[in-house]
Amino acid sequence: MTVPGKVDVKNLKTVLDNMGIKLTDKELEDLTQSLPVGADNKVALKALEDEVKAFTGEKIDAGDLQNILKNMGIELTDEEHNQLLKTLPIDANGKVFLNRLLKDVKHNKREEVDVDDMKTILGNMGIELTDKELTELVNNLPVDDGKVYQKRLLDGIKFLRGGKIDSSKVDMVLGNMGINLTEKELEDLTQNLPVDVNGKVDLKKVMNEMKYFTGDKVDTNKLKSVLGNLGIELMPNEHLNLLKTLPVNADGKVYEKRLMKGIKSLEQGSVDVNKLDTLLENMGIKITEEEFMDLTERLPDDSEKKVKLNKLIKELSAVLGKQVDVCDLEDALKDMEIEVPYEDYLHLVKTLPLDAEGKVYQKRLMDGIKTVKRGKVDVNNLDKFLENMGIELSEKELEDFSKDLPVDADEKIDLKNMMLRIKDFTGEKVDARDLKNVLGDMGIEVNDKDCVELLKLLPVDGDKKVFRNRLLTGLKSFKGGKVDIGNLKTILGNMGIKLKNKELQSVIQNQPVDANGNVPLKKVMDDVKAIIGKLKREKLNVENLKNILEGLGIEFTPKEYLELVQNLQIDDDGTISENRLLDGVKSFKGGRVDVSNLENVLENVKIMLPDKELKDLSQNLPVDVKISLNYLCFRYNFVVLHLYNKSYTLKP
Repeated sequence: MTVPGKVDVKNLKTVLDNMGIKLTDKELEDLTQSLPVGADNKVALKALEDEVKAFTGEKIDAGDLQNILKNMGIELTDEEHNQLLKTLPIDANGKVFLNRLLKDVKHNKREEVDVDDMKTILGNMGIELTDKELTELVNNLPVDDGKVYQKRLLDGIKFLRGGKIDSSKVDMVLGNMGINLTEKELEDLTQNLPVDVNGKVDLKKVMNEMKYFTGDKVDTNKLKSVLGNLGIELMPNEHLNLLKTLPVNADGKVYEKRLMKGIKSLEQGSVDVNKLDTLLENMGIKITEEEFMDLTERLPDDSEKKVKLNKLIKELSAVLGKQVDVCDLEDALKDMEIEVPYEDYLHLVKTLPLDAEGKVYQKRLMDGIKTVKRGKVDVNNLDKFLENMGIELSEKELEDFSKDLPVDADEKIDLKNMMLRIKDFTGEKVDARDLKNVLGDMGIEVNDKDCVELLKLLPVDGDKKVFRNRLLTGLKSFKGGKVDIGNLKTILGNMGIKLKNKELQSVIQNQPVDANGNVPLKKVMDDVKAIIGKLKREKLNVENLKNILEGLGIEFTPKEYLELVQNLQIDDDGTISENRLLDGVKSFKGGRVDVSNLENVLENVKIMLPDKELKDLSQNLPVDVKISLNYLCFRYNFVVLHLYNKSYTLKP
């Protein structure tokens, strides 16, 4: 939504530069994390101005902050001191803004709550928890010496799966959480809450409704132009109907998120197809380019490029699946026969792309579920699980899917194993009767006997078709067939196997090539498995990637880190080999290295130089600064060329 006084976060550095505020990458990252960013990836200029105050004024030596605070009458324990050092954006000179320090101190020194008194304290706030819910909450809070900061407690409550509130105390609960609503806003919020026979409402329902009353506000006096910028056109009666449903304050303003909810639920008006991407973005709906194309093709071909909003919402569901309210997520997971530990449930709730109504489309929910590390599925409910995932299998396919899945003593299967197997039963199907030609088009030569043997291994459906992905998996253990050695990279790529050139060459050099340039598929696969097995033994978990990179001595901005991860060749199990990680890091045009730590960094990324050349390289680099990794590699290449010309040999 185009609202005056908003800043796109991706342009934050430029905006700050124009304001005369120069921040380091670490300070910029810290500021960004503290900003209340909306669904459109923008932040109100006023909010930015408030938060950026922490990055103005004098800087102090971080090594002396305990004494500085003591002189100000603020005493920290050693533990609090160490925690501050971990969280503060300290620059390359060991300095930090005093205002930024005081902001953290103020935050961390707020009232603490004794864990033993937590149930009573929450009860006084109007929040009722069972003993089980309380235990679950405590287990996921940063408790220190039997105490937890009240703010951390309140943050944890927002994502709690259980809990009840007396319907007459909703205002008090919100007030205790620092949320103050006008009378109209409170009335609007409470009228959407389902109250049980005891006059109680679910805590999670309150938290979900509360989201509509956060962020920026818009002026309803300018509603026509605001909606016009989104591409929404309302008839006069529709405009009035919308205003009647909104909790407009005395100043004529309403929360932007509440407006978007009202527009979607009203399902009136027309949408300009040319502004469709803007509308979806402001409704909090994330959609891929392919899905966007699918959506536009489904919309009626109108000469004026207009589509009814209710038609758009209907077609969105056709593309992305039905919607699930985040409040009902726990029940939705149960319906799908998925058991998820509380910690993974929290992560899922926090990372799901919710729209303006606090709902997530089924397709996005499925994407989120794929990232759950420790979920489980009952082996006796596989068919229901797959149906909920949008996968329909024949009896033979289901039998093949279930075969050899590792089942624990409770007859449960790890969700991650399920997701790996599911890939074989997605995508297009091929005609099993034409297997010889299908494989031939892929560069794999089979005879009639090979086809018969291969078909015995495959789950062919009633239409004599088989999933292409399942066929490719079957080929990995097939004993027949030949492949063209000159086309091996493409063939392996078709099978979902990606090798680096060095790895591929080691496979090619080990093959017995016949007169026609063909090699046995089994021999190729055996050699590929040996290489992949070796890589797996050297693999690193991507979950620990930030810590690994810090250990290498290389710093990345948040944007660089995301770009790096997107470019890395990460396997389905969320791991990457050490060599592939280092190759990716060295070829990436980003990251910074402290020159004073040069020798260690080079050793960490397996760049070895004789002592003299290392000294020469160091002397040709700027002193006491951080340089880009790309520039370091550029300088290193000059040294290597120099060594080559002098006939030196690098250490392996």
